[in-house]
Amino acid sequence: MLPRIDASIGPVTPARPLQAAEAIGDPRQVLFERSLQTLVGKSLPGQIMSRLTDGSFVVKVNGTPARMMLPAGSQPGAEVPLTLVSLTPRPTFQIAAFGAGGAAMMSEADAGVLAPPRGDAPAEGEAAPAAGAGKGAATGAQGAVLRGNAAMVAAEQLPALQADSRQAVLSPSARVITNVLATAMAMPNPPTAVHSAAPILARAPVEAQTAALAGELKHTIDSSGLFYESHLRQWSEGKRPLSDLAREPQMQKALEQAPARAGAGAAIDGPTAQFINLQLSSHEQSRVAWQGELFPGQPMQWEISKDAPEARGQGGQQAPTAWRSAVRFRFAHLGEVNAQLVLVGDQLHLQVRAASVDAGAALQAHAPRLAGALEAAGAPLSSLNIAADA
Repeated sequence: MLPRIDASIGPVTPARPLQAAEAIGDPRQVLFERSLQTLVGKSLPGQIMSRLTDGSFVVKVNGTPARMMLPAGSQPGAEVPLTLVSLTPRPTFQIAAFGAGGAAMMSEADAGVLAPPRGDAPAEGEAAPAAGAGKGAATGAQGAVLRGNAAMVAAEQLPALQADSRQAVLSPSARVITNVLATAMAMPNPPTAVHSAAPILARAPVEAQTAALAGELKHTIDSSGLFYESHLRQWSEGKRPLSDLAREPQMQKALEQAPARAGAGAAIDGPTAQFINLQLSSHEQSRVAWQGELFPGQPMQWEISKDAPEARGQGGQQAPTAWRSAVRFRFAHLGEVNAQLVLVGDQLHLQVRAASVDAGAALQAHAPRLAGALEAAGAPLSSLNIAADA
C-alpha cells in the first residue's frame, strides 16, 4: 500500500479548546423527539421489529427503533398504524385496533388514551388510565406510550427474544456476499492491490509519447476487473462493446473454465473471492491500487483515491473533493522516488520525495522543465514540493 502524502494546500489553524456542553439528557432521545416535532396529529407507519420477554415490542417509527406496549395479538414483522398525539412528557402514539371484518375501531373518546395495557402499571412519568377508559377503551384504540428508555437501550442489554419471535433472514444476494467474504478471509495474504503480470508498455516511453502513455494508464485501470460489473451493465445497455469485456480477467477466467464447469455448480474459489473482496474494499474506501511494471524491468506501484467530502461551510458551499494519484518507482540512478498529484477543484499540486539528498537535488534541478511541460499541456501546477530523505 502506498503511503499517503498530504498536500500543503493551506495554513493549519490553531486548535481551539473545547467548551463544556450543557447536559440535556440522552442525545438519541432528544433527536428522536425533535424528529417528531412537526408530526403531531399525523399518521405514521410503524414496523414491528421484535417482541421482548417483558411483553413490550421494538417498533421502528420514523426511522428510529422505539420500545412500546402494543395491543394483544401484535406480531413481529407486521405494520401498525400510529398517530402521534403528544410529545410530552414523552412521545405518545394512538394505535388503531381492528375488529370483525377488518374494520378500524377508533372513536374520538379513545383518541389520546395514555393507559398501558391492563395488568401493567404505568411507568414513571406516564399518565394513569383516564376515567371511563375501561373495557371499551381496551377494545378500541390504545395509546402506545414510548418507554422512558426507548431508543436508548444498547443491543446487548435488551431482553432476550421469545422462541416464537420471527428470525432475521438474509436475502440471496446477502448470503452470496457473506459466503464470498468468508471464503476470502479464510485465504492467507489477502491482496490490497490489483497485480498485473504484463507490463503496461513494451518499452520505455519518450517525452513525445506522453499522450499515448496517459491512454495506456487509463486503459490499465479500466480493464483491471475492479469495474467489471458496471461494464457488464454498460454492455447490456449497448454502451460498451463485448471486446472490451473480453480483456478483463473475469471474462477471461470464465471462458477458460467454461468447459470444466458445464453442468456443475458455480462455486467461488479462493482467489476469486479475494478479488471480489478487493472490489468491495475499493468501492468502500474510494481507493484503487495497482502493482506491476510500467515497462519491462521498471516496477511501479500506483494508487488513486478520493477524499471524503468535507462538511459545508457557513455559506452553504461544499468544499471541492480532493483526488489523489500516487506512484512509487525505483530507478537505477535515483533510487526510490514517490510522487503524488493532488487535484482539488482546478488546482493541481505535486509532491515528490526522493530517497537521497543527491536524488532530490537532481529532481529539483529539473523542476522548471517539469512545471513548464505541465503548463503547456493545460495543467499548470499550483504548488510543487520536492523533498529528500536525510
